[in-house]
Amino acid sequence: MQVFLKYYESKSIADINNKDVIRFNNEFIFKNKLSASYQNQIVNAIKLYFTKVRDTKLNIDLVHRPKQSYLLPNVVSKEEIKQILTILPNRKLKAMLSLIYSCGLRRSELLNLKITDIYSKRNVLSFVYQRKR
Repeated sequence: MQVFLKYYESKSIADINNKDVIRFNNEFIFKNKLSASYQNQIVNAIKLYFTKVRDTKLNIDLVHRPKQSYLLPNVVSKEEIKQILTILPNRKLKAMLSLIYSCGLRRSELLNLKITDIYSKRNVLSFVYQRKR
């Protein structure tokens, strides 16, 4: 919020309108390539200040807000999995990691797995996982 007020220090706070907020967004935030989360924080702070403190009507919905970018998780290659499995010291750990990787199990699903859930003749796992509440 201080950044916004410093940007318009030559202008009276009572004279700030929607166009000023949009101009600040375009000329300061976009020009400096600031993150989406920083931009949303600034816009939310401006909105809170002008609606609650100053009791001024600003239409913040006119300000462009970028969507949060989502990064894809790193995926371990088959070769890396083979290396990990060959390094493991005992069969129990190898079996656990093999099940997690090959069946796409979560840790909690692996821990709740029972012998009766394994159908070795059909090469299938079949279980009902119920979360504890």
